Amino acid sequence: MKKKIQSFINVKVICGALIGICLFNTACKKKEFMPEPEGQQVPYVDSVQTSMQALLKTSPYKLFYAAWQRSHMEQFIIEKGEKRLMTLFVPDDAAMRAAGLDEAGINARTPEQLDSLVMYHLLRDKMEVLGLQSQLISVSHTTFLVHPQLKQYLILPGNAGGNIVAYEYRHYTMVGKDGGLVINGNPCGNYKPTVVLNGILWPVNRVLLPPTKHIIDYINEDPRFSYLKEINEINKVIWDGIVFGSFPRLADLDLGPAGDVVTFNAFLAPTNEAFHKAGFKDLADLEAVSNRFTPEPDWDNYKIDALIPTDSILAYHNWGRMYAQYGNYGRGPAKPSVFFTADMRNEAIGNYQLHTSGWKIDEYLMPLYFINEGNTVSIQVKGSKAPPVKIIEANINTFEGPLHIVDGLLIPDGFKVHY
Repeated sequence: MKKKIQSFINVKVICGALIGICLFNTACKKKEFMPEPEGQQVPYVDSVQTSMQALLKTSPYKLFYAAWQRSHMEQFIIEKGEKRLMTLFVPDDAAMRAAGLDEAGINARTPEQLDSLVMYHLLRDKMEVLGLQSQLISVSHTTFLVHPQLKQYLILPGNAGGNIVAYEYRHYTMVGKDGGLVINGNPCGNYKPTVVLNGILWPVNRVLLPPTKHIIDYINEDPRFSYLKEINEINKVIWDGIVFGSFPRLADLDLGPAGDVVTFNAFLAPTNEAFHKAGFKDLADLEAVSNRFTPEPDWDNYKIDALIPTDSILAYHNWGRMYAQYGNYGRGPAKPSVFFTADMRNEAIGNYQLHTSGWKIDEYLMPLYFINEGNTVSIQVKGSKAPPVKIIEANINTFEGPLHIVDGLLIPDGFKVHY
């Protein structure tokens, strides 16, 4: 009986399998209804198999391509090799015309001048879109444009110290609130980038202009900053008279290069009116406050903890770095403070590590608090009851980084201009 039942089951399994196979073959042969194609077939171009220069040639950005053709960039790209990945920012025709780079403007420039223009738009790396979208703040990318005289300090892989190398112009990029590309703090449109064989081609709605001045040049040339310039020089003299060169003035604003070596840094520059708002009547009043207290070095322990009174204000315009803990070997290693207004959000840099910890030295975190109202950024020293200051001119491009002009002084809690 058991054998009969088993035989019956085997027959049913085999029959079921045969039916399934028949149905599968029928389904594979079934023709689904598809509408008849209309119009001409559009040829498909795989951009990943197209080079940057080939895609630029067929792009709608005719003026930038004309500048490219008149320059030496075609040969430059060939020399870099087909495996070298890069990012090319391509201004649209409207942006080129707005910058005076129409056909006549392009032809009026030498090939060498156009080399500089294009190289400033060409990054040394492939800027990954997904990585860009995950950034909280602007990230630096170097270009192929190199300054003939200026230098920069660069820590190279495998080198515990650092090297002095040629100054490479750079761009700081992030994604804005609207999802568009932001370069050096400026919105550059919502164009979609195209991945190509040797990198990325990314259209933008402005021509990118390299910096031509240091921060100190703006301070020296603009009469609105005469108080800032003078009190910084006065405090240098006071400090040198106290320490006789034994201790660095940590509040020195470092607004220009050391020799020809550039330090990358943003700065919050107060105008003369900012000093007036804080209660300083004139430069003589500022100098009097600087002289109301004289820091005394501790020669036995070879240290100095006190500061010139007005330096305790000026320091916060340079991110308060002078308050970082200072040990036998100096402060902890500094991190870049190249902040554009788009970066100035508490969730982005409110706890930014300005100096890392070192041997018996604590880390130093951002001492400023940021207030965002629309496109306006105001700043206040954390814990201070002094009113916040407003950035009235932002993202001025310099060799060091962005210069921001503010309408007030960043006064720490408890500081009194006049007793």
